[in-house]
Amino acid sequence: MIPGAADKGTTTRQAPARTTTLLSHEGRGSLTAILRMFQAFDPDSATKAALLIIAVDAGTEALHLNDRAKANATIATLLLSTTPLLTRSQSRQLERADALLAAQVADRLSGIGDAAAVLRDCCEHWDGSGVPFALRGEQIPAAARVASAARIAAPHMDDIATAAGTIRDAAGAAIDPHVSDAMLIGLGSLDTATHIAAVDTALAIIDRLVRSDGRSASPTEALESIGAAISAAARMDEVLVLIAEHARSAIDASTVSIARYDRDAHSIDVLVNVGDLGPGSERYPAGESYRLDEHPYLAAGIAARTVRRALSISDHQDAEALERRGICSEILAPISLDDHPWGLMLATNLMGRDELDPGDVSTLRLAAAMSAGSARAGRAMSSSQRAATRRATVFDMRGLLAAFRFDRKRRDAARASGG
Repeated sequence: MIPGAADKGTTTRQAPARTTTLLSHEGRGSLTAILRMFQAFDPDSATKAALLIIAVDAGTEALHLNDRAKANATIATLLLSTTPLLTRSQSRQLERADALLAAQVADRLSGIGDAAAVLRDCCEHWDGSGVPFALRGEQIPAAARVASAARIAAPHMDDIATAAGTIRDAAGAAIDPHVSDAMLIGLGSLDTATHIAAVDTALAIIDRLVRSDGRSASPTEALESIGAAISAAARMDEVLVLIAEHARSAIDASTVSIARYDRDAHSIDVLVNVGDLGPGSERYPAGESYRLDEHPYLAAGIAARTVRRALSISDHQDAEALERRGICSEILAPISLDDHPWGLMLATNLMGRDELDPGDVSTLRLAAAMSAGSARAGRAMSSSQRAATRRATVFDMRGLLAAFRFDRKRRDAARASGG
């Protein structure tokens, strides 16, 4: 829901705060795309994978592992859970081949740390009976011991009690007894509400792993991660939500929304919301629409040819309107298609957050351009046309990225030569 457009309230349940320097924005985009694609093709299996990620997250908290081990275990669990969907394996046990395939996938993903090494060790057993090196006890890295428990539980996640029983039975043999106890805590935390929002909760956990060095991504880095998301995504709504997620991460905004302009109704229809969403807000909302005559700030965003500045509460001409809506800063970036208004990308920061700045304006302008390319892809009627147009969108983005890289090299060379 667009902040201030309706009643404000407390935010929905978010993953608890925790920081690490393991996962890059591009890595997060790749993992998000993997889970979202499996949700599109096999929703039940994606939900089971997400539930296991949630259980592992709670289990690693109970074990008091360091942040790097927690993150490696979480990423390994995601890849282990989705590998059988690639092979369509019907086995009730994830074999060594599945773990190796997951490790090969991890090797090809940039910015995800040591997950590949963890996956190669996750078939080792606590009692020394595992493979490939028959490591025993604490010779096995902590993250791999957790991933081993996840590997054993994964095929049974259609019934949490069965998964818990499998973990309990393997304690002291295949599984570290302390890891077994922690995983039972994690599995025991899953309830009906968790099942309903499992994928979104798992994605919030993945979001939390992104580097937190206090630096927002540059426009070039944002464009790189957006490009990775577009290349991996399969549907237009999936592309849009990934673009919004990457844009939000790049500018460190509270929320980012993408809305479609309805010329006949003189309104905007929200297609995706990401971030600190309030009660009733959904990532893919149904029927969330705002009349422009009732929300003049949205009408101004649609009418603008380009975004020129961020609205900020420190600017006296913006302060009153922003305060009424409970936000301290906002950027409205128009999305144009063939020189006609198509929609709007809106980024906001809630009270207490830093104000958005000119660099954030540039980044959101790029994200709006990528949204326009995705909208163009969505116009195609046939699947082959959609695929071809999506590829063209990616190529357009790559050309823009190449221009940014060339300009960056030129500036670096000028600085090096003292020019």
